[in-house]
Amino acid sequence: MGHQQFDTTSKSKSPGTETDIAVQVERMNLNGLRRVTQEHQQLLEQTRRHLRDHISSRMGELLLLGHTMLNEYCELCAGILMEDRQGVRCCVACDLVNTELAGGQNNRTTVSNNDDQNDIATERSNMSQSSSNEVFQPPAQFPSTDSPAESFHSPVERSFSMRTVRSERLTVDVGTSPHADLLGSGNVQVAIQAVDDKLKWCAERLKSCENVEEVMKLYEAIDCGIEILKHFMGASH
Repeated sequence: MGHQQFDTTSKSKSPGTETDIAVQVERMNLNGLRRVTQEHQQLLEQTRRHLRDHISSRMGELLLLGHTMLNEYCELCAGILMEDRQGVRCCVACDLVNTELAGGQNNRTTVSNNDDQNDIATERSNMSQSSSNEVFQPPAQFPSTDSPAESFHSPVERSFSMRTVRSERLTVDVGTSPHADLLGSGNVQVAIQAVDDKLKWCAERLKSCENVEEVMKLYEAIDCGIEILKHFMGASH
């Protein structure tokens, strides 16, 4: 009888009213479901910040590869679209999420990441032994993916860290620093100037914009642009 009365009461409420929402929340508590705590909300905000940082870093990488930041947005996530030299467009945010989802379906992802780390350590050891008679500065040690400092990172951040390790591994193999040559490249300077110009455009557009949705997109574009500039400014010091 109690279950039937529960259904009858829920049907008598009109959807979309504040009373109905309050009743639903109360029933959720009675059924053992809890509201989102402040701790969970903080964790969610931290994960969002990590994702934005990775998106900004990835956009910086694509700019170095010759991609163009468009004044258009993804229909799924409202993220900024980028276009390569062949005219192929992509959404950086969607690509990162899809890559992580594809990796999550394979239970061997963690094992393969550990294997990559072991391969890097083995190759470093062999390289050190073969060049014992040469003057060679040892490469920086990369942190293990099992270290406590990275245990709380989001899956997207761990995936991006592995790609960073691989790119730095290639840099160490040829005996050059990651940013020494890139920052002096004319293409890099052009890309940085393009980002700065887009920031100015977004700021001017934001002053006169009254559409809430467009304002939020401009906020996101400005945030990404600032992160990209901070990334290269930090690397130049």
